[in-house]
Amino acid sequence: VSDFPHLVKCVRNLMMKHGFNTHEGRAHWEHVSTTWKCDNNNVTCKVAHKLTRAHIFPDGFQKMRVDLAFQIFSSSVVRAMSFHEEKIEAQYPNLKPTKLFVNLMADLIVVMTSRFPAQALRPGSKKAAVLDETLQFLDAWEAHAGKLGFLSKSTAEGLRVSLHATKDLLAYLTEKVGFSFLMTSRLSQDCLERCFGIVRQSCGANDHPTPAQFIVVMRCLAFYGLARSPKGGNVAPDMLESLLSVEDVMQDDGEDDIWNSGEPLSSAEVVIDHVAYVAQHSDSRLVYYIAGYVAKKRVVPSSCGLCKSLCLLDKTNVPANLPSEACMEWDLGGLLYPSEAFYALIQTLEDRLTRTFSQLNLHTKAVKEVVHGLGQVPSVGCSEHSHVLTMAVVKFYCLTRIHFFLKGLNQTANEKKAKRTKPCVV
Repeated sequence: VSDFPHLVKCVRNLMMKHGFNTHEGRAHWEHVSTTWKCDNNNVTCKVAHKLTRAHIFPDGFQKMRVDLAFQIFSSSVVRAMSFHEEKIEAQYPNLKPTKLFVNLMADLIVVMTSRFPAQALRPGSKKAAVLDETLQFLDAWEAHAGKLGFLSKSTAEGLRVSLHATKDLLAYLTEKVGFSFLMTSRLSQDCLERCFGIVRQSCGANDHPTPAQFIVVMRCLAFYGLARSPKGGNVAPDMLESLLSVEDVMQDDGEDDIWNSGEPLSSAEVVIDHVAYVAQHSDSRLVYYIAGYVAKKRVVPSSCGLCKSLCLLDKTNVPANLPSEACMEWDLGGLLYPSEAFYALIQTLEDRLTRTFSQLNLHTKAVKEVVHGLGQVPSVGCSEHSHVLTMAVVKFYCLTRIHFFLKGLNQTANEKKAKRTKPCVV
């Protein structure tokens, strides 16, 4: 069995280099890069939030990272392509073949990296059918493209060998040994490579230990403990304490609690004349999708049945005026559908947060500035729990959006810093 993560990296690298001429059409890397550019906005909501510059323009070391290759061929990228299809087609037409190829690779990665019984490979399952579909796709692709626009010989053979070996191993374990399923992540060679890497590093400058040295190192690693007390310094062994505790962070600075005071519900909304020229807005389909997540975190745990009925709808009863298209398309059985009132609250919060993010200069009191700028917001829930539930939703959503906003800013700053840093030549 070939190392499947390494094969995925090879497929990604070949697609970056010259694209693929599949029998379904031309699969371009430019479609993937344009998807990232359309979705790369720290202020508004994102579809493929894990995509970064390192995924699209990896350097030599980043090309060796398995997670970057796996996240390129993922369902979130397929969703982002569908979401921004009009913008992508305007720059690079014929997106469908690229989307089909990425979707095929995403399904194959899920099948070949199962880690628990619920996602394990079973005989006659849909996941087992993905192996046959991929093999048929490779045969039709090779017959159509020949040597131009196809995988390299070693990569194609490695994929075929790995998929056939997985099918044969599944049949043997279930028919001969009595297994019920196969967790395919066990077929990866990453753990073995990591073990050999540790052994080689343990031998110092000797990158090629003898069999006797290898056995000695393996025996030492078998009972080696990673936890060690600090050597020297003014800290006593086994008595490590944090110099900054949670109590220090939460000390009262003399200002009112912005979350419990109810101020976001009653303060006057500040209107700026030139807001429309600088503010950005998130897509309503994404806002409705996120509203379902907020309802799962704050409405579902509530013990009030009336609050749940007022904030949530059945999938079959969603009004046509709500932007639920993305939820309908992405729903695998677990998504929630907010009501008009709950969606109006989240939409109001999102509009005012994105407006504030567009103009905000970061400082130590930035969170309070954001919350004070919310103004009056709609309330949700029954009359008895309306204030408490609305405040809980406002607090949760604001903290979540601020977290991802700052995470995106830090990520962008780190990418710019890494781009400016010149490699050191020894």
